[in-house]
Amino acid sequence: MMGECATMLTNETRWAQSRAAALAAATVLVLAGCAVTQQVPEPAKPTVVRPAPPPVTTPTPDGEVVVAAPRGNPPFYEVLGQRYFVLPTSAGYREQGIASWYGPEFHGQPTSTGETYDMHQLTAAHPTLPLPTEVKVTNLTNGKSVVVLVNDRGPFSKNRIIDLSYAAAKQIDMIGPGTAKVEVTALNVVQRAGPDAAAPVPVAAATVIPPRQMFVQVGAYGERSNAEIMQRRLEGQGLREVHIHYDPDARLHRVRVGPVASADEYDALLARMRKLNIRDTQLVTAPVPN
Repeated sequence: MMGECATMLTNETRWAQSRAAALAAATVLVLAGCAVTQQVPEPAKPTVVRPAPPPVTTPTPDGEVVVAAPRGNPPFYEVLGQRYFVLPTSAGYREQGIASWYGPEFHGQPTSTGETYDMHQLTAAHPTLPLPTEVKVTNLTNGKSVVVLVNDRGPFSKNRIIDLSYAAAKQIDMIGPGTAKVEVTALNVVQRAGPDAAAPVPVAAATVIPPRQMFVQVGAYGERSNAEIMQRRLEGQGLREVHIHYDPDARLHRVRVGPVASADEYDALLARMRKLNIRDTQLVTAPVPN
């Protein structure tokens, strides 16, 4: 009997020891799991980017540019219902405000100068500086600065003054936050030529952008006869300077009115087009004939 009891005690002791070992192993696994969970990095902060501009129309061989989207340096352009007036010169430009940055989703797309956006280059987008302008951007939070070439249009948010490339934003430590309070200072002088340009700047100190004429394009037709019908319709309503411009690449006959001398004249012309139920218009610029 005592032998049986001893055997039972031994078995019970072994069972207790086995259970304790199992509990200890389970505790180790749980703790290990907690340790793994604690090592998972926090999610990255969301990138703040500018709204994507509308598609850009490639200039025709003779230099005509459709600027419903902001290409180059027209006197003004419109995006998302907002009108922006391109500065006549970059001379003396200095402004403080909020900067954001744009990266992979825009990488490889055309900029407003026609170059391809490379997020790894020190470039930027600005809504009104003449292109291209070199500027110094200083992060007012940490004092870090970067020099970038403005070759694109944007940002199109009311509380932003400049969009930096990924490389530029990284250089002044604003990738994580997404935005930063900055000061932007123009380093080179770029000046638009033309009647609405600023006071003359010595040629040796400025890059002068040739003047361009503005037109209102009211339609584009594959058949010239259809373009001529539109031309006669507009002329019958008292409009003058109605032209048919043939685009050999697109094989389209573009009907346009102008040149337009100012934003007020442009708006008045659009109002006349609306009365004629012509609403699909575009602002077009072209080089001034020699």
